[in-house]
Amino acid sequence: ATPEENMGEKGVDLTKIFRPPDEGELSETGINNPYTLRNWWNAIQVLEEENYYERAKLYYRALQFLPGSYKLWWNFLKEGRRHVKVYPVNDQRYELINSLHEESLVFMS
Repeated sequence: ATPEENMGEKGVDLTKIFRPPDEGELSETGINNPYTLRNWWNAIQVLEEENYYERAKLYYRALQFLPGSYKLWWNFLKEGRRHVKVYPVNDQRYELINSLHEESLVFMS
């Protein structure tokens, strides 16, 4: 995908924040089969909730393999909204969360 294709409506490039998964990183997280929800869910739940950025990276990697998982999208977006709540509304983090909501609509509709 070209950088223009990766840009959200607000101009947020998601590929700069979330890298696509590679097999070396999967073995580090203990994911044997990346196409099962249970493996990803367990790996995400092991991380502390205060460590939002690591959890977000793991959610995004999981969604690369399971883009139709309502459970992953719902929890990823819920945690994202909770994380940006403390920032001003015009912060760039809101643009990222809005872009993620729009991306989820592509897979959830």
